[in-house]
Amino acid sequence: MNVVDWYKDYTDPIPDDLVTALRERKCVALLGSGVTSRCLSKSRAPLPGWAALLRSLVEWADRERIVNRGDVEDLVELIESSKFLIVAQELREQIGDAGFSRFMSETFDPDAIVPSPVHELLSVVPFRGFITTNYDNLLERAYINVKNRQLERLLLESETSFEKVVQREPFLLKLHGDIEVPSSIVLAYRDYLKLVADTRFQTLLDTIFSEFSTLMVGYGLNDLDIIQSLDRTTHAGTCRRHFLLTRKDTRNSVERRRLLRDRNIETIQYIDYFGFHNHVDTFLEALVGALDLASELKRVRPKLRRRIHVHYPLHCVSDGEFAWHYVFREGAITLSERAQLMQLENLKSSLDKGLRALDYIAFVTDEQGLTDATFRPLIERTMELSKSVGVQVVFLIIGSDQRPDRVLPAAAGSPAFYLRTGFGEIDLEAFRAYIAQDMQAGFRQP
Repeated sequence: MNVVDWYKDYTDPIPDDLVTALRERKCVALLGSGVTSRCLSKSRAPLPGWAALLRSLVEWADRERIVNRGDVEDLVELIESSKFLIVAQELREQIGDAGFSRFMSETFDPDAIVPSPVHELLSVVPFRGFITTNYDNLLERAYINVKNRQLERLLLESETSFEKVVQREPFLLKLHGDIEVPSSIVLAYRDYLKLVADTRFQTLLDTIFSEFSTLMVGYGLNDLDIIQSLDRTTHAGTCRRHFLLTRKDTRNSVERRRLLRDRNIETIQYIDYFGFHNHVDTFLEALVGALDLASELKRVRPKLRRRIHVHYPLHCVSDGEFAWHYVFREGAITLSERAQLMQLENLKSSLDKGLRALDYIAFVTDEQGLTDATFRPLIERTMELSKSVGVQVVFLIIGSDQRPDRVLPAAAGSPAFYLRTGFGEIDLEAFRAYIAQDMQAGFRQP
């Protein structure tokens, strides 16, 4: 099978015009909040879109007592009515730039969030530049990981011109600001009014849409400034062909036809089976292959294509489920969501069948779990059987730096990774790197 054919079961075909634009260095990636939703915040929830962000901001400001208590119910009601700009303007005035910056740092801890595989894949595709409405630094960090060079941001300032933007190759234009510069953030009603009324900004955006095609990823076409620019350039006859990567069945045939005729935007649909949008990655991988750059995919961290089951004592359910979600998102073959709910029963069944079709078992536990009357015998039985069938047992120990074999002698020789209480994705990176190294060495159950 051709290197780019396998993706067609999951996404629409790659448009020839998109490949041509990339080859000619005439294509820019336009990234929205859907890209960051693949990443998890400090609370282990996906980074929020606009509605969820505002809801979290209201809750935080209420707890911190920096918003009028009498306004909280009204603000929530407005969010439920999708009147986001009104809420954002009110919050911006009540909590200020410094308050918003503190909220982002305390709630999301931006530097501790791990860039997703889609960030790394976007870094591999030879875009002429990137435009993003996101405030985070995830793309910049992924680009360093993949390319070993810095992707410097450009913010909208008085001297920002098209000529200044394209001097950098690739460029990164953060249209709505950066979390490290609170005053640059475009969030509220008046912020958008200022943008759409700024002729310098209009000219910059119009020129970009006239000179470059864009591939829109994780973007919902909801920003007034961008929509108006697309409409102006289409009406003037200068708008290049643009491409919108969108989940299948979210836009019907009439809307897709109107986008093409009215804004010169061609939709590319992908199938989303589990709500993780993994086939955005599939499309980008195929796009790299179509450009004869498949070797560049070696720069992207490999998917954990191993059979990994995650088990934990009942008092560690939230930690265990988080680790299970992590390995699933990273490409592991693991228990289904329904089966994971019965993970201890499934472990017993798997032991009875001789731990077949498994490469790894990861035990997520604290010291209490190692002595638990129900969980400890399962670990001991697993350790005894795993050595004879070639299954690797790995321990993820929460809130302790003590090796598990000091409490459970049967665990001697098994790798252990130590996690802080309330650990996040970044704490699982060492575990992930261990599996990836094993993959390179060829470890797999016989």
